[in-house]
Amino acid sequence: MKDFMKQTMNRFSIFTMILVFGLGIMTSCSSSEKSSNGEQSSNDGTKQVKPKNAENKPPEIQSAENKTVSEKEILWDFRKDDNFKSPTFSKEETAAVVKYLFGDQATGKIEIRNRLSGSFTKPNAKETLYYLSGCRDEESKQFTIDCPHVSWDSVGWIAIFDGTTPILKINEALGFAVEKATDVNGDGKNELLSFSGYTQSGIQTQGAALGQISDSKYQEIRNFKGYAENCAFGETVSGDKKAAQAAVISYVPTKNDKMPEFSDEYFRGTCKDDEVDKSSWKSSSKKDFEDFFDSLS
Repeated sequence: MKDFMKQTMNRFSIFTMILVFGLGIMTSCSSSEKSSNGEQSSNDGTKQVKPKNAENKPPEIQSAENKTVSEKEILWDFRKDDNFKSPTFSKEETAAVVKYLFGDQATGKIEIRNRLSGSFTKPNAKETLYYLSGCRDEESKQFTIDCPHVSWDSVGWIAIFDGTTPILKINEALGFAVEKATDVNGDGKNELLSFSGYTQSGIQTQGAALGQISDSKYQEIRNFKGYAENCAFGETVSGDKKAAQAAVISYVPTKNDKMPEFSDEYFRGTCKDDEVDKSSWKSSSKKDFEDFFDSLS
């Protein structure tokens, strides 16, 4: 009788162990199964929600939906004070560009303002773009950089070279500098970011324009208000205190020749010793920025 009871207990214990082990396997399997509403439970009990029908969406649509602020690129940050540094050009390089643009009719007072590398006339080309800004001399009618203040940067020239071979020249006033070549729409051609502005009596304003070369001509795509300050002005203008306002222009790059949407952030800085305190930039509103900019323009 004792042997029979002992055998029975042993069989019961084995059955219990098998039952527990089987339930454990079933629980583990069910923890990774998807529920009908798109939720998926992990082993730690947390739920991960997968968008409905996400697996049926084309990759480019999923990619667009998943874009985040971190994927934005800055087109230009007007708070920086290290912009607009023109490089030094050799006499030979300057002479080649000037001769292409003006032949033997050039004056001695001509300089290259900017040089950019990129693809300007066709996709994926290796070209060099030069920009010259100045004015037209009232007497000789020739292009020069020896300008009276009122006509600074009123005339501009673009020269594009393929290696040492000139391929295109355009008479276009783009302000005092063409600082950046970019490709915001992924078409393999570079757009140009150029800058113009006003400086007088302690007041300074700057704006930017994004444009491109198309059909051997320059075409503007978009312009931006960028910077305004009156730190060195003797008295305040329109009742405003001495201050600075700056924009940071961003965008999410696109493809297939589609221009992106641009977004602006605005910042206000205080003045210190007739200059902008570089550590004082704080967030501002679009209205405050534009009101201040317009009051100084």
